[in-house]
Amino acid sequence: MDEIYASLYNLKVCGAISTMFGAFLIWMWRVNAITCPGKIANGGGVAIFMFAYGPYFYARANARISMNLLEFLGYNACIFYAVFLILGTIGFYHSSIISNH
Repeated sequence: MDEIYASLYNLKVCGAISTMFGAFLIWMWRVNAITCPGKIANGGGVAIFMFAYGPYFYARANARISMNLLEFLGYNACIFYAVFLILGTIGFYHSSIISNH
């Protein structure tokens, strides 16, 4: 998580983000197919966890980030709401494909 946050706020260059995202997608599809098909929150739950990790990252990197906590959380809310929608949509369509077959 530190790698992702640091790359979002230009504190570090993370070259493995595409690999981590690909591994996550494979894992998320498996969870959606096995546990409870049809629920959007399975994919979006990761975005909620990532948003909840934000204050911890902000506390650790406060000296290197040039914004206050409210602004930081606002940007995180926008970013991870988009991630929630993307992963929730993928989970919804994947579970609907599986349930139709």
